[in-house]
Amino acid sequence: MDDVTAGPDARLAFSYRAKNANLVLAGTGKVTVIVDGRTTKTIDVSGSPTLYRLTDDKDPRTARLELRLDEGLEAYAFAFG
Repeated sequence: MDDVTAGPDARLAFSYRAKNANLVLAGTGKVTVIVDGRTTKTIDVSGSPTLYRLTDDKDPRTARLELRLDEGLEAYAFAFG
């Protein structure tokens, strides 16, 4: 599978341990980033596949990440640092 296209009310949630989480996204729409139950940012996505920073912490931490994606957005790959 090369990518996933968001349907209506698309959500993706998982736990991770890292300083930052990134996701390659394409299309046109918004992604709401929720960390440990708190909305931290909304990302405007537009165009061809681009790496977007979802979180950016000083030190590695374990957190629960939830993404709410507008319908039609394409998600390709996660990267953690």
